[in-house]
Amino acid sequence: MGEGVTSATVAVATGLFTCAATGAIIPVLRRANILDHPNERSSHSTPTPRGGGIALIGVLLLAWLTLSRTGSVASGIVGISVAAAALAVVCWIDDLRGVSPMLRLLAQGAAVTVGIFCLPEAAIVFVNWLGFLYLIGLGLLWVWWINLFNFMDGIDGLAGSEAAAIGVGMLLFATVGVGADGESALLAATMIGAAIGFLVWNWSPARIFLGDVGSAPLGCLLGLLLLDLAGGGLW
Repeated sequence: MGEGVTSATVAVATGLFTCAATGAIIPVLRRANILDHPNERSSHSTPTPRGGGIALIGVLLLAWLTLSRTGSVASGIVGISVAAAALAVVCWIDDLRGVSPMLRLLAQGAAVTVGIFCLPEAAIVFVNWLGFLYLIGLGLLWVWWINLFNFMDGIDGLAGSEAAAIGVGMLLFATVGVGADGESALLAATMIGAAIGFLVWNWSPARIFLGDVGSAPLGCLLGLLLLDLAGGGLW
């Protein structure tokens, strides 16, 4: 019962902070003319601010680091948080003036490499060439997922609702049955809160989009949580 209350509190707090931060950044992005212009796959018809990921990822990483500092989650979360923050910086530059596809891929690969060694099972499988091939395959799958998630941005409510849905699913895995895991529950709760807090502004008609600064790091963090579940036997 206590863990459930804690997870709910974390979700609400993260959601409120994300909602407030996202609302505050919208006029800033609009004044700076950082806009997502409609294209053939867009659901919006007018230029809309992009860069909401600064608020969402900022609050989410702050929540993860706070949980790590209090000992509520494993210290490995710090590593992936720093890697996701570095990826967000590269993606923000891409949002502002564009970077080469190779630089984006290298940044994603670097974040994924750090993330892999933050997974509990990494030290176990990295003992022979089969384990090495396993980690290479894991990394390629993770990079694919980041780009798949990145593609969702620009459509009203899609990326945020997908992140919230994954968070809810993870929370169920972490709280129901033999796989109950308090740490995973807290991380899932932060993801749910941040996603819903952003959705307040991103639901149709969207008043802001994540931008690459949000969608790529968010895909990276979701990939970590999903792979951690798989590594725990919940394929």
